[in-house]
Amino acid sequence: MKDLEKAYKNAEKKGIVPKILVLINPGNPTGQVMSKEKIRELVEFAFSRKLLIIADEVYQSLVYDENSEFHSVKKVMVEMGEPYCNMELASVHSASKGYFNESGLRAGYVEFFNFEPPVLQTLFTVMSLRFVTTSLGQVALDCLLNPPKPGDESYETWNNEKQTIIKYLREKSLIFHENINSIPGLECNPIQSSMYYFTKIDMPSKAIEESKKLGMDPDFMYTTQLLQKTGVADDNTTRKECGQNSVRKNTKVS
Repeated sequence: MKDLEKAYKNAEKKGIVPKILVLINPGNPTGQVMSKEKIRELVEFAFSRKLLIIADEVYQSLVYDENSEFHSVKKVMVEMGEPYCNMELASVHSASKGYFNESGLRAGYVEFFNFEPPVLQTLFTVMSLRFVTTSLGQVALDCLLNPPKPGDESYETWNNEKQTIIKYLREKSLIFHENINSIPGLECNPIQSSMYYFTKIDMPSKAIEESKKLGMDPDFMYTTQLLQKTGVADDNTTRKECGQNSVRKNTKVS
């Protein structure tokens, strides 16, 4: 919360008036799952500053850590009661992510909570003109929102397939975490959720010395040589998070 407070104050100093707080839970690419207490703090923060909350919750079905549990922002807001339950909220979900993982369909939706009817009408008009998915994508969304229920003929088949997919992703995430952390110079936090994991690469002392000879920062030298030798481009946008002597890499496990 201290970093969030600091970011808000820095924006104000620059004459910027923040209007929106985006919460990505489970996190992408960090894979972290927010506790209910943390969500409450963020809701209170948004309320005190009149911020609209946009909740990206597309990985809600992929929680691997037994000690973690997904909590939707909407549910937490309602449980908090007034005045928080009256806040505007836009919740995002998708069939292109999670255990569905039908990326090619580009099918998702937004639930607008506590929005005024005129605002909703404007949003629906704009979105219907620009973001209409294919018929197949709409079918996928219907399956996501209205899955088979216990007692339905297809429930056992559907549930077995869903749990199998989640099981395999959980196993792969554990393998990835164990192997990455077994390599000297590489570090990845315990994986709680989603399909993307943040790996920290610490530059060896010789590499740091070489970068000084070349007049480059270690992280810039790494990304430059990565491009030259492999053709892989890395914009190295994480410098402020882990310093010049480290690089963060985003990896998808699927």
